Amino acid sequence: MAKPILIDWQNDTLVLACSVGRERLGEVVLIPGGEGAEGADLASISSALLGAVETLKVGKSPVVVIAPREAMEMRTIQVPRIEPEELPDVIRFQAQRHFPQLNDSWSVDYLLLPDRPQDEMQTALVAALNPGFRQQVAAACERAQLELVHIVPRPLEIARYALHYGHIAPQGASVVVSLSDQAAEFVLLVDGRVVMVRGFRLPANGEGFGPALKSELNRTLIAAAPMLHGAPLHQAMLIAPAALQSSAQPVIAQRLEIPLHVEDPAALVGKVAGTTADQLVLHHGHRLTALAGASYLIADPPEVKIDFLHPKRRPPQRQNRRRIVLAAVAFLVILMGGLSWWYQETSRLAQELADLEAEIAAKEPLQKTAQEKVALLKEVDRFLKGSPNFLAELAYVAEKMPPPQQAIISAPTMSTSRDGLGVMAMKVLADSPATITRFEQALRDEFHDVRGSNYGELEEPAGEYRWQAAETITIKNRGWDLVDQLTGVKQVASSLPADGSPASPADQEQPAIAQQSAAGQRDQESRPVEAADETSLKSSSAGQVSPAAPSPAEAPPPVESPASSPQATEGSEGLSPPSSLPTDTPVPDENKRAAREEPAPDAAASAG
Repeated sequence: MAKPILIDWQNDTLVLACSVGRERLGEVVLIPGGEGAEGADLASISSALLGAVETLKVGKSPVVVIAPREAMEMRTIQVPRIEPEELPDVIRFQAQRHFPQLNDSWSVDYLLLPDRPQDEMQTALVAALNPGFRQQVAAACERAQLELVHIVPRPLEIARYALHYGHIAPQGASVVVSLSDQAAEFVLLVDGRVVMVRGFRLPANGEGFGPALKSELNRTLIAAAPMLHGAPLHQAMLIAPAALQSSAQPVIAQRLEIPLHVEDPAALVGKVAGTTADQLVLHHGHRLTALAGASYLIADPPEVKIDFLHPKRRPPQRQNRRRIVLAAVAFLVILMGGLSWWYQETSRLAQELADLEAEIAAKEPLQKTAQEKVALLKEVDRFLKGSPNFLAELAYVAEKMPPPQQAIISAPTMSTSRDGLGVMAMKVLADSPATITRFEQALRDEFHDVRGSNYGELEEPAGEYRWQAAETITIKNRGWDLVDQLTGVKQVASSLPADGSPASPADQEQPAIAQQSAAGQRDQESRPVEAADETSLKSSSAGQVSPAAPSPAEAPPPVESPASSPQATEGSEGLSPPSSLPTDTPVPDENKRAAREEPAPDAAASAG
């Protein structure tokens, strides 16, 4: 590659050179009258560039432009410890917070400072180039048909010169001061890395030059203290024209108190065009130092340079063909496995569906039979719910009606209506209409609806009974609950011991009560006439029936217990009398308890 054309580009002048050997720039050309980005005459600048290139006799070589301090912003910024590929985006984001004028059109590049593992954050020297300056340089080089390859900051190239020419060692803390008659550049290095730069204007060489330089040097060292972390300076270098060395060297040596290496930039210059060598070195000595350092720019790695034309960016994602192939193969394997599983699962579900359909078809006759049985069971259940124990209902009437001296009943009939209700019809004879009213009121409750008709006075009184009425008693919710009865029988069966061991008295009492209820119900249904005769109904000579008085002596005989008549429970199919019998019916638990407590006659005789 041809040696590049080096241009120090400043608002007022352009300094061009081409490196020809170690510590030599060869011929240097000064182009006066350069304009800033606001009023640049690109035609005149391009023409001057072409003339300077012809003077240097380097042909169409690539161009490296050195940017001055006034065209850029430089600052150290703290950034978190993250992956290197993410660092460019994070630094640009952080720079937008520290540089007020920064926007997307500015070029931003950075250098990482020497790392300190004990620090939570890492530090970077960040530089941002004004887009106007970049556009002016790119347009002028394009018009002059020159290839622009780099735009670099001046302070870093001064430090590069000090490092590459062997005057500053790459270890420890060092300071480089480059002077001209009206400008100064301070560069602080730690282990060969630039950690801070400062540039400022100085008064013309005279009485104020030394104090101004000393003041700026003090400010620089104070600002550099956080970067040094208490480490002392090991080396110092002064690059200044011979006319300024006598004023600057004592000030710097006294302030730093370390040996000072002094260089004259005039040694870098060979032939000069556009001005004299003395004037060039006096007014542009620091720029000549930067040109000499830029001659080594291309040979250095990217991590030790800032290039505004090619700033550090997030690396593009590399396409790993092997990874892509493996991912494709894995996807195909998963796809084939998924298809195989789907086919097997679908086949299995289809077979299960066929088996279930066949099972449903085989059980359709059973379903029809079951539905017929359920319908029959519902009909039986409806019939049983509307079929009360009419003997118990007659006992209820005998207990609730007025005394026999006041009223009697005759010709009772019992039936079940179509809507599942029990109906009793009877004729009532009473001594007065008020007694008939009391009869009706005494029998009415939530289970019995009493309606009278054919009220009237008898033509021929029957003793004390002069009035009559036809009474109809509708009985509701006094029938059998088949489900409750079946459930009760199952509970009794389940409570019996399975191993044949004797049950406890409490366990024996519950089955006995259930069997007694079933036997009593069967016995009452098998002997309706005898039960009716044993009630308080008494026949008179006139065919009339009078209720017996509700006394214990004349109470209806108790239902036989299952213990005394085991044949009563046979064939009862676990049915028992309805659980909704009225609590004041004279056939309650007293008779059952008496039946359990009194010994049987045979047992008493045998005991005697």
